[in-house]
Amino acid sequence: MIEVNNGMIPECFVNENVKSFFDTATFEDILIVQKEKKEDSSIKDFIKAIQYYRENDTFLE
Repeated sequence: MIEVNNGMIPECFVNENVKSFFDTATFEDILIVQKEKKEDSSIKDFIKAIQYYRENDTFLE
């Protein structure tokens, strides 16, 4: 992993203009909150929760 101005990314992506949009703790919290909200969350549910957080800077309720 290599540190860039907006977080950490795998070194192999440095020359690919890849950016991180969440730190690891935030990403983990999004998944935890979604799992607590709906125990049998599908991949689509998790993606929706991630997109919602990215757009609204808060957890999907």
